[in-house]
Amino acid sequence: MGHSTESSPSYEPSPRTSSEKYEYCSVFGEVFEGLDDLERRLLLFFAVFPVGSVVKKRVLKNWWDGEGLLELSAEKTAEGILEEMMGRCLVEAVREGRRLVGFKMRPFVHFAVVARALEEGFFAFDSKGNPTVELLRSSRGCLVKTEEGSSSLDKLEDDLGSALGFQTLFNVSEPYPDFKLDFFLKLKRLKVLSLGKWQSSSGHHIEVDNTEFLKGLKSMRDLRLFSLRGISRVSELPDAVCKLGNLRILDLNACHNLEALPDGIGSLKKLIYLDISECYLLDCMPKELALLTELQVLKGFLIVETTFRESCSFTDLAGLKKLKKLSVYANRNDFPRADELGIFQKFERLRKLSISWGGRAILKKTESQSAVDSNTTAVVDPKEAAVVVENEKNVALNIKHDQEDHVSAAERNSWDSTKERSVGDVVAGDEGLKRARESADAGEIIEESCATTGGSSRTLVGKYKPTERMDGSAELGAGNCSRSFSGQDGDEQQNVTTEAEDTTTQVGAGHEPEQGRRMDKSRKAKVLDTRIRKILSKLPTVKQQNEADPTSGEVFKALEKLDLQCYPNESSPDWLKPGNMKSLIKLYIRGGKLHDFGETQNDDSWSVEILRLKFLDELEMNWDDVQALFPKLIYLEKFECKNLTTFLGDLNGVWVKRS
Repeated sequence: MGHSTESSPSYEPSPRTSSEKYEYCSVFGEVFEGLDDLERRLLLFFAVFPVGSVVKKRVLKNWWDGEGLLELSAEKTAEGILEEMMGRCLVEAVREGRRLVGFKMRPFVHFAVVARALEEGFFAFDSKGNPTVELLRSSRGCLVKTEEGSSSLDKLEDDLGSALGFQTLFNVSEPYPDFKLDFFLKLKRLKVLSLGKWQSSSGHHIEVDNTEFLKGLKSMRDLRLFSLRGISRVSELPDAVCKLGNLRILDLNACHNLEALPDGIGSLKKLIYLDISECYLLDCMPKELALLTELQVLKGFLIVETTFRESCSFTDLAGLKKLKKLSVYANRNDFPRADELGIFQKFERLRKLSISWGGRAILKKTESQSAVDSNTTAVVDPKEAAVVVENEKNVALNIKHDQEDHVSAAERNSWDSTKERSVGDVVAGDEGLKRARESADAGEIIEESCATTGGSSRTLVGKYKPTERMDGSAELGAGNCSRSFSGQDGDEQQNVTTEAEDTTTQVGAGHEPEQGRRMDKSRKAKVLDTRIRKILSKLPTVKQQNEADPTSGEVFKALEKLDLQCYPNESSPDWLKPGNMKSLIKLYIRGGKLHDFGETQNDDSWSVEILRLKFLDELEMNWDDVQALFPKLIYLEKFECKNLTTFLGDLNGVWVKRS
């Protein structure tokens, strides 16, 4: 092709023999018979892929949506159309075991589809049948590197005037999609810009010399799909990306050199699909991710605790209530925590979830940090404890507080000096004190004892005396109390004493007229005692919340598929229970230290039908346990699980239930 701007000879399918011609005509007529207009158009997209290629469903669905032919939210419609195509033997599903890999088209069907695409001007083809760029024939251009070494990119950039007409640019096989900025600025009508990989294999390398040309994105106001999937040497994205107000799909998967996402990503209000998985140099998430409330697919969200840069936390995602598919990388062993499970409960449409543990944050832990189990009591910073306190109050009581519960200096000191006092004790104790302060009259004496988890006891004794605030209103003193905290074993006691011990009300000579009033106050104290008991009984400790669901009811209500990778603990997480995910059909656990599935109730069994266990050296189960836990199981696959010796299955570790 070189740099010539002349039109290439038209590609005409021409069967060589009479039998081929007869078979071709027969297939050509039958392929499109019975399909409606939309189905025929969607079928033509297969024409650009080489014969015999396996195309993933994701590629087809995103492209269809990018062109406005199909909304991603209508997933069943997309699947229904593909099933219709399979039913007519136009495409066939490619599977590895029971896992769907993609779809491919039979050669003669592909031949007929190419002919129809050429006839209708759906795509342009060169004389050898390669898809190419030819605006006079089609507004869809394909970037192709031929076996002879010529590139359709050269031809495209030689004709700047043609840029205005293109609505789609799709990279079929161009390994170096480097554009000139002036050409990119002219692609104002573009709806689909897919420069990355569509192939699933790792053998197709794509890279760019620089990303200067991406500044031209600012002129693509109609762009709906933008893909840099698998492109090397993309270290950053220009701010122009944030001006794509109509963008629905942003695919940055496996951009291994990408170091950061634009801070203004929250301006992409119509974004429904974001894939940042396998971008290993990303170390935090921009805060504005939480503003993408239309997201239905989010892949590669990073759970990280960092102090050097403000990052979007998982709890910030509470507003993404349309999520259907989510994958996260967790740099904390204790993910998800109680408050994060509460966020999961808000994702009522979530059907597919993948969690991978591991990363720099875990690997850089010191020995002393690693020695502390995430479920045991630890000394915490008061500010961090206040956050936990507030989250637990919202989950446990479902109430709103007008102001924070401030902690006195004496109480802060007690936090630093106490080794056996849990954050849960702080929550229950301080919440009880606050309610007591709000309800008690000046001068009342309140005593409260309540049982906590494991048999520990708590006594609150205090005399509350109003003090004047700057606005003239009365405020009950926070430090006028004495508390006694006992450890779970009752062998260690931490006392926190304030000035209130020395100022308790005494009844002496000359105070007889006050005796009746004191008896009335005593009765009030008993009533208040009962109220405080009820409040404290509703406030679970952190340990209790780690041992049981922090929310009432099912956490993962619509979840159908759960994929856990590199789970870091031996015991099963408390949230991994059948009652938390009653709709679960597929459960995959790959890698990690999992030893067992924990204890379940006799009548509590999984609804899982497909179970995959891989690289689990510590897992110990027998076949009877599997049948009891998973009574609906129809397919099981185990690989590199040395202790699962009693499992049934073939030489590949696959067991299929026979009807």
